Amino acid sequence: MKVNADLSLPAIVHYDEITFVASPSHGVFRGMLDRDGDEVALATTLVRYAPNSSFPSHKHDAGEEFLVLEGTFHDDHGAYPTGTYVRNEVTWMTPEDTHVVVPDTAVHTAKDWSSLSTGGNVRLLYQNAATGEHAWFLVLGPGARVESLDGFDGGEEVFVVAGTVTALYASTSTQMLKYSWLRLPPQAIANCDPSKTVFRNTSTEEAHVFIKTGHLRRFVGRDCPPRAAAKVDYSQPLDEESYRKIRYEFSEDVLRLPTIMTSLEFSVGGKEVHGFRMIERHYFREELVKSYDFAFGFCIPRSTNTWDAVYSVPALDEDLIQDMVANPYATVSDSFYFVGDELIMHNKAEYKYIVEDRAQSKRSYYDSDDEGDAKERKGAAGSAGAKEAKEAKDAKWSKEDEYDD
Repeated sequence: MKVNADLSLPAIVHYDEITFVASPSHGVFRGMLDRDGDEVALATTLVRYAPNSSFPSHKHDAGEEFLVLEGTFHDDHGAYPTGTYVRNEVTWMTPEDTHVVVPDTAVHTAKDWSSLSTGGNVRLLYQNAATGEHAWFLVLGPGARVESLDGFDGGEEVFVVAGTVTALYASTSTQMLKYSWLRLPPQAIANCDPSKTVFRNTSTEEAHVFIKTGHLRRFVGRDCPPRAAAKVDYSQPLDEESYRKIRYEFSEDVLRLPTIMTSLEFSVGGKEVHGFRMIERHYFREELVKSYDFAFGFCIPRSTNTWDAVYSVPALDEDLIQDMVANPYATVSDSFYFVGDELIMHNKAEYKYIVEDRAQSKRSYYDSDDEGDAKERKGAAGSAGAKEAKEAKDAKWSKEDEYDD
C-alpha cells in the first residue's frame, strides 16, 4: 500500500478526508496519513481504538512514536492518558534512552516552556543531536504565529491537536482544522526560505499543534542549507571534554582515493567498556557525501587502545571534487562516539583540500591557525571509555509515527 509515500513531496490530509480502514485486530481502525508498505510499513497513521479493543504486541524495527489524542492508551510499558507523547527509539540509531515518555504535553509549566517572540509558547518534547530530529508541542493563542522552529533544516510535519491553524508555505495558504496533518520536506519551500513558512492561529480559540522537524533528511537528504532560527534556544551546553572542533587540510588527491585508513587512539578508565562505537557523517554544503559506522566492542579497563579502520570511499564526481577544492572548509563532518547507547563525545571537523602542486603536507589543528607539525590521524584520546552505558529507562518512538485516537 502506498499513501503519500514519496517523502520528498509535500502532503496534506484533513480529518474529514480520512477513511478509517479496519486493521487485522477487531475494533482497531487506521486512518492513513502516509504509508509505504502493507502490514509492515513506514507509516504515519491516525489510529482509532474501540472501547476494550487491543492490538497484539509487535515490533517496530524502524522505531515508533505516538501522541495520545483522546482517552487512555495502554501498552506493555504502561497507561498513557490524553496528551501523553511516547516514543520507542531504534537503539542502534540514537544515543538517547530507548523509552521516552512526556506526559501532559499541553500543561503549561514555566520550566518546560519557552515563549515565542511572535506570540504563543513552545515545549521541546524530544531532541536528538545525532539525527537532528526534534519534536515540539505548541500552544498558540488567537493571533499568535510560529515560523519554522529550527530553520527548516530537514523538513517538518505539523499535526493540529486542537483548534484551527492557517498554514502559509510556498505561496500557498491552507486552513488546518483539528486533526489535520501537513508534511513539508525541505524541497517544498520556495528557495528553501523558512521565513516563507508560517503557521498562524486565525481563530478566536487557543490552538494546540504538534510539530516534528529535522527528521525527513534521513529519508530524502538535505537539499536546503540550514538556517538559524533564534526564536527558541534549545541547545545544551557542552564542556570541552565532550565537544571539540577540528580543522584538517589534505591534498585534493585524497578525494579520489578508493580506500582510506583512519587511526583512533583512546584510553579507558577503571571500568570495562562494552559497545564502543563511532558514527561519522560528512557533508558538503549540507548535502550528505559519505557516512561511516564502526564498532569496537569490548575495551579492557585502564588500557590505551589504537583503533585502525580501513574503509572504502564512495567515488565522487569530478565536478564535485573541484567544487570541494574551490570552497575550503565547506566540507564538514560530525563524529559521534557512543558507549552502548550513551553519547560520550561529539567532534566536529572542517576540511580544506589543496590543489596537488601546492600540497606540501597534511595538517590538522584544533581551533587555531597554527601550522605546526602534520598530524596524520584523528586523535580522540581521553575519557572516552570511562563511562558506562545507562540502563534503559521506561520510554518510546518511530517513523511508524502513529497518532493514537
